[in-house]
Amino acid sequence: MEKVNNVKKLTRASMLLLFALIITFTGARFGGATFNSFFVGPLINAVILTAVLVTDIKFGVLVAAATPVLAALTGQLAAPMVPFAPFVMAANIICAVAFGICIKINEAYGKYIGIAAGAILKTAFLMIAVKYLISAFSLNMPQPVMTKLISVMSYPQFFTAVAGGIIALIFSPLLNKANKSVL
Repeated sequence: MEKVNNVKKLTRASMLLLFALIITFTGARFGGATFNSFFVGPLINAVILTAVLVTDIKFGVLVAAATPVLAALTGQLAAPMVPFAPFVMAANIICAVAFGICIKINEAYGKYIGIAAGAILKTAFLMIAVKYLISAFSLNMPQPVMTKLISVMSYPQFFTAVAGGIIALIFSPLLNKANKSVL
């Protein structure tokens, strides 16, 4: 029975990754900075948190780790910023794990606490990464790239994570209902 459940979870995570690919591809081709900040970021965060909700933490982590790779492959993450992708990957994983743990600890309010905790931890990690880890790993990014990273990988990340969490809470019950009837 456990293998069947894992197959279902992997199928759900794969469907969400496909949706993330469509989002990142669309953002890379048709979106500008405003489109990406207000639509792509929240939708990708929604995909990550939805993966936690409709599967479990480990498959949510899988989706969280894969989304920066998709962003790099589709051009959503500009080439000079690709060396920063592992930090985005880690931040996404932190957000997914915090969200999942809060749900496990508190059934009644865990989703809401998890959105806030995940957003705060993700943002804090990215701010630390931009400020300290880039130089610690000797990435030597050009100043214009650093300036862009500083502005993008700070407070906007908090708002896109919270917006993504809200979207996930709205749509995951519908996805769960559809998955139960299909899978």
